[in-house]
Amino acid sequence: MKKTLTYAILSGLLLGSLWPSAASGADSATKNGFIADYDGHSLIKTDGTYWVWGGFQKQTVPTQIQGLTDVEKSFDGQYVRKTDGSLWRWEENKKTTTGYDLHKVEEISKPIDVLAFSNEYALILDEEGRVYRGSRLEEDPSRYHYAPLEGIGGVAELTYYYKYPTGMIIVFLKKDGSVWRSDISLTSILPSAEIRDAVHIQQEVVLLKDGSVREWSVEYDPDYSQESWKTETAKRVEGLPALKSVSSNGKANLGIDSELRLWFWGATVTGFSDGTARHEQSAPVLLTNAKNVKTAYALDRSISVLTQEGKVYEASIEWTTMPKDAKFTLLAANAVGLSHSILQKNDGTLWVWGHNKYGNFGTGDDKEFTTDIPLPMQAPIEVELNGESIPLKNGVITRNSQAFVPLRSIFEKLGAKISWDGTNKIATLERPATERNPSVTVRLNFKAGTTALNGSEVKLQNELFSSAGSSYLPLRFISESLGAKVDWQQKEGKIQIAMS
Repeated sequence: MKKTLTYAILSGLLLGSLWPSAASGADSATKNGFIADYDGHSLIKTDGTYWVWGGFQKQTVPTQIQGLTDVEKSFDGQYVRKTDGSLWRWEENKKTTTGYDLHKVEEISKPIDVLAFSNEYALILDEEGRVYRGSRLEEDPSRYHYAPLEGIGGVAELTYYYKYPTGMIIVFLKKDGSVWRSDISLTSILPSAEIRDAVHIQQEVVLLKDGSVREWSVEYDPDYSQESWKTETAKRVEGLPALKSVSSNGKANLGIDSELRLWFWGATVTGFSDGTARHEQSAPVLLTNAKNVKTAYALDRSISVLTQEGKVYEASIEWTTMPKDAKFTLLAANAVGLSHSILQKNDGTLWVWGHNKYGNFGTGDDKEFTTDIPLPMQAPIEVELNGESIPLKNGVITRNSQAFVPLRSIFEKLGAKISWDGTNKIATLERPATERNPSVTVRLNFKAGTTALNGSEVKLQNELFSSAGSSYLPLRFISESLGAKVDWQQKEGKIQIAMS
């Protein structure tokens, strides 16, 4: 019953915004919310603030990067573009008051794409078609050196794919429709003479102006050498109609034709761990149960499809051969692999399903699990004290409309002394008497689940809990107990606390 209800609610309220996709973002959903853009691990609010969660940052809910304002687009490698066209990079620094260092990249303006590699260097493309290489300095790992990439210009798109034993092959689509490639060293950038009039590249797949598709092989080849990429050509994919769009995850490939039908070719997958096997299917197959397709993409073990009507379907690719009549289930992720999907309802809220690891879901749950039931993500809620934005180690978590914040976040700024008894799991907040207010003692026992105000037990609306290694406390109850006024502006995603 719970599953059916969830699906019914979501399927009728989608706007056509789904991550990952060729163009992720909130689209017109900002009319009914405060999220302007989003991807799998970050979002931008309509006020230009930037929020992150999951991954190796380990935040379990959207958490604001303090000081990073006027953001309009995010990229790989912790890069963002501001509304003035400037490029910035952020990274964690626990020694600072905000928890982050912000670096403006003076050498580059108006970036449109970034390819980041292991946080050591990145390729950055600007609006003029120039490509820059950013490399971390050995003498100062907190800084990068940025310089134009020699041998290439007039670039429209960047991508890469992996080919053993060469490693990553970088692909450049120029504005004149030609395609160029290089290995990771970038010492030789060579044209792919067999390709003309290309309009889009993604991983090893190239879409041409006439709707035909070419691709480089990513299958293991024992005769493939370190230099073989220089002479390898992209072969035409036979058996496809003219396509409007293509997408690839480096293994499985999808295409949408003029009739909005979905085509599959590439690798399916069976088994797990050491028993995982990829099954190459070079002949494209028309997936007859996917109709009126707007966007489609492949996860590790499934396909997600967004239709023109705004509904999301998923189908498994756990087959030795992909069947043409593969079953597509409404908002189901029967084999999602190690990834997750995010969609946005027309009320502006984000919903997530798939595999949760490192807090990727943004729901506040840091346990690893898989679900095919879409769950609501926590909203990005900013906390201000007397007009000043307060940095949080992990963001606000709401339960039954009650806001909670980490133990050591704001209450010390309200004059409270905080102590933590780790053995008995008891948090104590004490504030001495002032001319206006009497002394206050709040004791929260996480083991027993009890709360006491000045020695008298208080029944809270929700149970106490922890997330991302932090004990969470009810924001309004404690703030008002300490004499502050709390104003929760839910339409803006902001809680304002005033303390005189």
